[in-house]
Amino acid sequence: MIGQVTKISKRKLLWLMRITALVLGAFMIVAVEAISEVLLALDIAYLYLTADLIIPTVVGLYWKRPSPIAAKLSIVCAVAMATAIALSLGWPGGFSELEPMFYGLLVSVIVYLVVSFLRLSKPEKK
Repeated sequence: MIGQVTKISKRKLLWLMRITALVLGAFMIVAVEAISEVLLALDIAYLYLTADLIIPTVVGLYWKRPSPIAAKLSIVCAVAMATAIALSLGWPGGFSELEPMFYGLLVSVIVYLVVSFLRLSKPEKK
């Protein structure tokens, strides 16, 4: 997908960015209405920050051959897992629990390592 974005014109990219900002802005307005407590909003933010971004960030900083594809897939899978577990525990209390964070971290580690080792085992093109 990233390769496709670099091939489009600047005008189309500008429109894509505007539409993305509009959709995200509308989503945030709905989220603000649904989340009326500041502490709940902080719990949700920390859940996603910890469960989804810690592993790709730390591995990317300290591993000799980090994989961008593994990082992206681990973030997507961790978001899905953390959200599923949090919603299964109930709205809004499930987002304040530690279980979604632990499962998100676990999925993030597993996906990152599996995808990285699968990518490393392929012979490199010269």
